[in-house]
Amino acid sequence: MEAAVALERDRLKRLDEIPQLAAFLFTETLDYPAGDLVWKKSDAENTKKNLEFLLEYLASLDKKYFFKDKLEKNIKKLLEEKKLPAGDVLWPMRVALSGLRASPPPLISRKF
Repeated sequence: MEAAVALERDRLKRLDEIPQLAAFLFTETLDYPAGDLVWKKSDAENTKKNLEFLLEYLASLDKKYFFKDKLEKNIKKLLEEKKLPAGDVLWPMRVALSGLRASPPPLISRKF
């Protein structure tokens, strides 16, 4: 619960909002419209391609890269190298991980 509160603290106004804001952390399956994955002027085909690319990249990483600071650094570097707009990749990642359009960012630069 402490990590959930820390994760949501920027959007949290009262503690009784935690169950609604952080429900995705305690749910095994997420149900959301597929259209929520699409970032601004992107489209479903591009979004699918970017998510598949990101999934392949994450699957290729050694476990030692799954620490917050290393993962964030490497994903941002990858996006720059591939000239992919961050929003086109990180927005679908956010929605896929949380099932929500309003959620904490998928890459967080703060310590809990």
